[in-house]
Amino acid sequence: MESLLSIDWKNETFPLDLKKIFGEGAVRVEIGFGNGEFLVYLAKKYPDDYVLGIEYSWVSMRKAEKRLKKEGIENVKLVRVSAEVAFDLLIPERSIKEVWLNFPDPWPKKRHTKRRLLNREFQKYLAVSLEDGGEVHLLTDHEGYFEFVKEEVNEGGVFCMEEKEPPSWHPGTKYWRKWEEMGKKIHYLRMVKKAHPEVKRMIKPCEVEPVITRLDLHSMRDVLIREDEVIVKIFKVDGDKLVVYLKEGPLFEKAYLPLEETQEGIKVGIPENVFRGRALKKLMEVLNGKDSIPSTPSR
Repeated sequence: MESLLSIDWKNETFPLDLKKIFGEGAVRVEIGFGNGEFLVYLAKKYPDDYVLGIEYSWVSMRKAEKRLKKEGIENVKLVRVSAEVAFDLLIPERSIKEVWLNFPDPWPKKRHTKRRLLNREFQKYLAVSLEDGGEVHLLTDHEGYFEFVKEEVNEGGVFCMEEKEPPSWHPGTKYWRKWEEMGKKIHYLRMVKKAHPEVKRMIKPCEVEPVITRLDLHSMRDVLIREDEVIVKIFKVDGDKLVVYLKEGPLFEKAYLPLEETQEGIKVGIPENVFRGRALKKLMEVLNGKDSIPSTPSR
């Protein structure tokens, strides 16, 4: 169950109505807020503004919620989702004043480079969501990642940048203190939006309803369905649930769809916590016979 501090994004309209969620005022974002220390600082520094925390870790969500409640902070909301999904689907155009990334995972291994945040493609999504002249702030101890981001800024063409010492007012974070104790240099990059690019939205909400199927679901184990950026894998029937993997663009879900026997066949339901998008729609079209089933399973 979501708390009052958290946004239940799968049951919201898309993109999010930030004025309805927060009210009138500037919105500042922290991506990967960890224990919530910097969220609290931003909220106190800008009491008339609002802060949106984006985080994928349940552990970090719980830690941040506990800290925010203890501090009595009321101008912060949290959303548990990846940054890529947030800026593709949730954040409206020109709605954000600034974005902070405090020591994101540098993914140091060469084979993991594509996972790094602030690559030139993700920068376009950030720029679209930022108001004109909006800013992105990056702090990192990893020189290789820092140089990577600067190169991506130069190649991307949507931000100008300034490399400088970290802001004197920044309270620091757990990792900042850790790296300073180890004698590591803290790199800071300030990026200012200079262009409003066009982006291709990879995640698209759809109207999807439960279906009744006459197919033998047990025989469809490991069937793989692909279409454009959509991938669906029917994993297995587990009791009264159909376990599936749904992927469209950066959004990936493992979903448990309830099964109910009826006179017409098996009803496949849709829980509230499953995103109704193109992947789920494609699955339902296959199950109700509107689309063909791949001739071979994935394994």
